[in-house]
Amino acid sequence: VAVLAGWRDGHVNGLFIRRTVRELLWGYDDPLLTALAAVLPAGMVPRTRVALIRNMTGPEEAMAMGPTIYDTGLHDINKVWNIEMDLGVERVTAWPQLEGCDQSVDKVWGTDAFQFAPGVKCEDRRTGSTGRLRVWVTDLYRGGDLVCVDEEWLMGVRLFRFMPDPVQVEPDPCHDQYIPGLMNVTRPMAVGATGNGSAAHGAPVYLSTPHFCGADPALREGVEGLEACAPGQGLDAIPERFATFIDVEPFTGIPMRAAKRVQLSSELTHAARKHLEPKINTSVVTPIMWAAETVEIGPGQAATFKGSVYWALSMRMHLRIWPLLAALMFAGAAVAALVKANRAS
Repeated sequence: VAVLAGWRDGHVNGLFIRRTVRELLWGYDDPLLTALAAVLPAGMVPRTRVALIRNMTGPEEAMAMGPTIYDTGLHDINKVWNIEMDLGVERVTAWPQLEGCDQSVDKVWGTDAFQFAPGVKCEDRRTGSTGRLRVWVTDLYRGGDLVCVDEEWLMGVRLFRFMPDPVQVEPDPCHDQYIPGLMNVTRPMAVGATGNGSAAHGAPVYLSTPHFCGADPALREGVEGLEACAPGQGLDAIPERFATFIDVEPFTGIPMRAAKRVQLSSELTHAARKHLEPKINTSVVTPIMWAAETVEIGPGQAATFKGSVYWALSMRMHLRIWPLLAALMFAGAAVAALVKANRAS
């Protein structure tokens, strides 16, 4: 680390690096990694190109990533769009293999949040339990639960809002989580989903809500310039502008509005602090960047949905009502005829 701390190439200054947004998103060849690859044993520097978004340039590279397999729901509609294999991975083995950890939770399962089984409920009236949806999050190398928190309306379409279950960001040694609000993906990012997690090395990598909202308040105390959050921890402490949610149409299971907002952070290890920032004598989780993806149907799509799905639901209701009304009318006519006959007699 002491050698790396002295590296200067016009972009690097100790702990900080300056690159354009285009370089960070689509990649650049890093001079430091290139220099290390030339002097270190083969394989220690797997790649010299840095990019936050992997940009595939040909079919060969795409095929090398492995297939993603979805359940069509043909034999069980409740499994529609469930991911059976994610980029060739059926089970994540990079997590700590600790005694007492439920290894079944590391099996790939859940949808990718583009489709859910029809008949979504916000609350189970039979049990009184909150409605849940299961998703597989490739970036987290694990599945997660979404819990229903409210009812929403979008251009006349009724939706249920689902947000990540806050239980999933609580301390969990089975997934290297020791700080409330931080999801630690250091192991699988270092060795891959099916790699040997005990061989992982490198700077810690954490994912959280932007500005550490809803996380341990101590995280915010070590960083200046963060925006204000609501007091406390959990969903109530996350402003809507920083929230991740999915608004699902309950009859079809189709998401019609969604937002994904995630912050990437790292931690200054003892070795890094000693050589890069010697004046910092305590552990600090440093935000690197946060990104947002949002999607929402347009007025035309909402009108088409209401004109087809809602119309079909209305017709089904009428088809149920009219036979009942006809039966009642027939019964009423029969009773009237019987009364008339009795009077005549």
